[in-house]
Amino acid sequence: MITKEQKDSAIQTFKSFAALLAEFPESEWKLLEEKFIVKEYAPEEVVLNEGDDAQYAYFVSKGLVECYYLTDAGDEMVYRFSKKSDFAAPTIALLTDSKADCGIRAIEASILVGVDYIFWKKHLLDRHLCWDRAARRIFELEFSVRSLREKHFLILDTVKRYEFFKKNFPSFIDRIPQYKIASYLGVTPVTLSRAIQRIKP
Repeated sequence: MITKEQKDSAIQTFKSFAALLAEFPESEWKLLEEKFIVKEYAPEEVVLNEGDDAQYAYFVSKGLVECYYLTDAGDEMVYRFSKKSDFAAPTIALLTDSKADCGIRAIEASILVGVDYIFWKKHLLDRHLCWDRAARRIFELEFSVRSLREKHFLILDTVKRYEFFKKNFPSFIDRIPQYKIASYLGVTPVTLSRAIQRIKP
């Protein structure tokens, strides 16, 4: 069970991150803080299932989580890894008021701050400019991450995708099972293993 100290630390981590997005008057911040849900997740514990009600965007205060889609055959296709100070969220569902179209799961022991985006959208966006600025910036970051990954899928082969991944996320190599990295790169574990062997001197 999460301690008060861990909860307070997680909220402070998010508050420091949010301050980089917009200037929040303390009175405004308190409105959202009351809606936070802070929870610790064990490795492989599910945060959100596809089809669940989508209400929260999850800020990673500690640990590492994965976001994935399910194919018609029931296979998981990882589309994002979120580390400390990243968000993991059912973005499309939050924007369209629909059920979650993705799943979120902890890869390692993680502490997440659940930010109630439905409350944000319905009750805060029109209150103060800070809410609109912060929301816009968060979704800009999300769009840039997804766009870069889409570009790599279109123009890079497996070896180059892995080399980019390893260069830009070096800590992930030892923290994430190789089969999950393969899923993120859009290849089978066998294909990725062969690509890695081609890279090694």
